[in-house]
Amino acid sequence: MTHEIKTTEALVLATREVGDGTQILTLLTTDLGLIFARAQGLRELKSKLRYGLQLFSLANVSLVRGQETWRVTNSEPCESLAPEDSTKLILITRVASLLNRLVRGEEAHPELFGEYKNGLIFVFQTSLTPNQLQVYELILVLRLLHRLGYIEKKPELLSLLDFSDWSESFLEQSRGTQEMIIKMINQALHHSHL
Repeated sequence: MTHEIKTTEALVLATREVGDGTQILTLLTTDLGLIFARAQGLRELKSKLRYGLQLFSLANVSLVRGQETWRVTNSEPCESLAPEDSTKLILITRVASLLNRLVRGEEAHPELFGEYKNGLIFVFQTSLTPNQLQVYELILVLRLLHRLGYIEKKPELLSLLDFSDWSESFLEQSRGTQEMIIKMINQALHHSHL
C-alpha cells in the first residue's frame, strides 16, 4: 500500500517532544491548514529534517498521512523567522498560540497562511519600538481573526484590513486605533467561545 506524499509550505507554530528525539509539530500550512505532524529523530545531529523544522521556521515540507497523524518525510528550509529579541519572540508565540486555539480542522487557509507569514517576516526584519510592537500585535491579530471569519469588514476597519504591506509608518499612523481594535478582538474572542 502506497501513501500519497503531500508537499506544502509550512510555518512551525509549536513543537512538543515525545521521546527518543521525535517531536510533534504544529504546522500552519498553505494547503492543509493547521495540522499536527510527527517528525522522527528531529533532535538528532544527523537528522536531515532538523534545520527546516525549528520553531517559527518557514519550510517546504513533505508529509504522509498516518493512521493518527501526519508524518514528515522531508523538509527544505526556506527561512527562520524566530526573532532573537525576547519581546518579539513572546509576541509571536502568543499569536501562534491563538491560532492554535482558533483554527479547527484540516482545511486549506492560504489567505490566513499568507497573512501570518507576511506579519512574521515584517516583525523579524524590522526594529520596532515597544509602542510599535503593541500596535503591530493588535493589527496582526485583528487581520488573522478577519481571515478566520470572526471579524467582519466594517468601514472603520478598512484601513487596517486592506493594506498590503506592513511598514513602520503605517504602525505610527494606526496608534490611535488601539482601543477600537482591542474592543473588536475581545468581542470576536467572546463570540468564539474559546
